[in-house]
Amino acid sequence: MSAETIAALISSIAAAIGALGLILSRVKAIATELGVIRHQVQNDHGTNLRDDMDRARAEAASMHRETNAALLKVHDRLTVSDERQITLIRRIDRLEKVSPTR
Repeated sequence: MSAETIAALISSIAAAIGALGLILSRVKAIATELGVIRHQVQNDHGTNLRDDMDRARAEAASMHRETNAALLKVHDRLTVSDERQITLIRRIDRLEKVSPTR
C-alpha cells in the first residue's frame, strides 16, 4: 500500500472514531433522559406522574359528584317552584271561573 492510501485510511478511521464518539455521547444523553422519564412514570418513589394523575382523577370525580349534587338541588328547587306556579295558575283559573273579570 502506498503512503497516500495509508494516510487516507488513517484519516477515515479517525473520522469514524470521532463520529462514533459523537454517537455514543448522544446515546448516553438519550439514556439519561429515558431514565428521568422512567423515574417519573414508575411507582417506585413518593411522587410521580401516575400518583399525580390518580390524585387529579380523584379530585375530578369528587368535583363531578359535588356538581351533580348541586344540580340536583337546583332541579328540586325548580320543580317545587314549578309546582307552586301551577298551583297558583289553577287557583287563578278557578277564581276567574267563579267571578270573571270581564
